[in-house]
Amino acid sequence: QGLHGSAKYAEFVRETFDERGLSATALNNYLTCPWKWFYENFFYTQFVPSVYQVKGTAVHAALEDFFNARNKDTSVGKELLLARFLHHMEDAELDPVTCERVLKETREALAGWYDTYSATWRVRSTSELSVRGVLLGDVRLTGKIDKLEFLEDAPRGGREHVSVIDYKTGKPRSRNDIEGLTKPAQSKPGSGGYKRQLVFYKLLLDRFQE
Repeated sequence: QGLHGSAKYAEFVRETFDERGLSATALNNYLTCPWKWFYENFFYTQFVPSVYQVKGTAVHAALEDFFNARNKDTSVGKELLLARFLHHMEDAELDPVTCERVLKETREALAGWYDTYSATWRVRSTSELSVRGVLLGDVRLTGKIDKLEFLEDAPRGGREHVSVIDYKTGKPRSRNDIEGLTKPAQSKPGSGGYKRQLVFYKLLLDRFQE
């Protein structure tokens, strides 16, 4: 009975994995610790988010709102971005002192980021592109790309060139850090996750709608 039950359970996990597919986050979680993947990506276990996760979620949602609005009206500016960030922080479950600190620091960071890079943004972009059904061998790859900027018009019968943007709210990373080559990062399970994510997105887009 035990062996039979284990076989049925393994079959259930395999069938569910085949149906859901594999995302870059799930892959990085698995390489860090298979149990991390099992609980977070297979069972979708909800954990209490950290301060950094709360901030990152609010910034991500604000950027999505801002660029969706900018695609319709290029005159929208920094004020809308900051307002949407405040909106998405309204329900944050943080103590008042921590919340005030996060609001101040992140508003300053977003304003500085806007002032530095807004002149370089392409007019045409799309946010939250969901890609499913891409096969690599018999593994289904899935992903949601934060933002794609269209760099130029596609030649007739060809594909457009795009810039892939993934929002990060952590500190700037060196190339070696991104590739997991710095010490002690290179000795940690799952190191090099940022580079894996970049390669994963390239696979998704190269095979998307082939």
